[in-house]
Amino acid sequence: MSNVFKEDLHENKVLRSFQLFFSKSTAGGIVLIIATAIALFWSNSEWYESYKFLWKSPLTVTAFDITLFHHPFYYIVNDGLMVMFFFVVGLEIKRELLIGELSSFRKAMLPVIGAIGGVVGPVLIYRLINMGDPAALDGWAIPMATDIAFALGVLALLGDRVPVGIKVFLAALAIVDDLMAVLVIAFFYTSEIHFTWLYVGAIFAGFMFILNRLKINNGWVYFFFGFGLWYCFLESGIHPTVAGVIGAFMIPARSVLGKDKFLKRTEALWGKFKQYFDKNKSNILNSHEEDTLHVIEKGVERVQSPLHRLEVGIHPYTAFIILPIFALANAGVYLGDFELADLTNKITLGIASGLFFGKIIGVSGAVWIATKVGLASLPLGVKFSKIVAVSALCGIGFTMAIFIAGLSFKSGGSEEDYAKIGILIASTLAAVIGYIIMANSLKDSKS
Repeated sequence: MSNVFKEDLHENKVLRSFQLFFSKSTAGGIVLIIATAIALFWSNSEWYESYKFLWKSPLTVTAFDITLFHHPFYYIVNDGLMVMFFFVVGLEIKRELLIGELSSFRKAMLPVIGAIGGVVGPVLIYRLINMGDPAALDGWAIPMATDIAFALGVLALLGDRVPVGIKVFLAALAIVDDLMAVLVIAFFYTSEIHFTWLYVGAIFAGFMFILNRLKINNGWVYFFFGFGLWYCFLESGIHPTVAGVIGAFMIPARSVLGKDKFLKRTEALWGKFKQYFDKNKSNILNSHEEDTLHVIEKGVERVQSPLHRLEVGIHPYTAFIILPIFALANAGVYLGDFELADLTNKITLGIASGLFFGKIIGVSGAVWIATKVGLASLPLGVKFSKIVAVSALCGIGFTMAIFIAGLSFKSGGSEEDYAKIGILIASTLAAVIGYIIMANSLKDSKS
């Protein structure tokens, strides 16, 4: 059904519907599609000027006649809010490296090989199509990105019929893909580095590392130093979203309270609570019951790692607020001057072909070679046709691809618009074709 228990559902039918919707794995993708549709409608309506005015309006922050911040709203979204998205990406990467599908060489081999193929294939196709055009070649990294939320959302539409091994493979591959995208942003989209700010940022990161080693699990302390790290990267010339990933790697992955101690304490406290419960006939908790539950609650917080708490706590805000705002600010392509001939523009063609064909050929080709030479093996019960379907879904590059497009080309320029058109075309094709291939593959598995 969903990730909520029936007893937790609200009595009000309208609120209950919202609860059920937002608990589904496809909900984030649906909200993102709605935000994209609004951006496209708004940017092509009679209110087009208001769209441009809103996102290009500057926000200025001053203190003692010193300007600390002066940037337009789209910059705040892309360089500010999106840091939280990359922070969550960093938490996911760290979790996968420690306890997930990337925690051992054997587990990681197949998704890592697939991700490498899924980067090389699109980049080669894009560069071949745009060969000889230095300005267009600046967008070489755009088709390498996979939108993990969209891809997993499409897969979720097929329900429990999809083998667990395929879901795990896609998630792990997309995580490696995200890591490669972050490295590309850090090394290839930095024009000038101000090392003084970078050194100060390293001090903030160092404090976060020390807090980690001291087993400090207060999230607000990390937020304070993380904010300093972000500001230093903002001024250093390296894209500040990289600070989000670095900050995430400094968050402790170990709990303060061990599982065994937690279990013993909780069993004893639960016994006390039942005693108080049996004596109290009222539906209102008395002070003893409240105190016991409070101690249990603190224990639950201490047995959970800060990494897990932050990932689970922040994810809904990134999925349902930050990413839709990002789509609203960046997906608004003006199509008033669009002609069918624009589909053959080398940037549009390179990105659309790179994302769609490059991902299918790159991911499935790399996996096929790896399995044939014995470097890795397919997940248990998974046929190669499902790998092809996953390869197609990897062509959904929406969020990360649009983000890199904004770094590759001048904001508001025709090159960026061509890039976004290519991303939208490829992502739509990848979602539809990937869904169809996977659905047919699942039918064949039954027969």
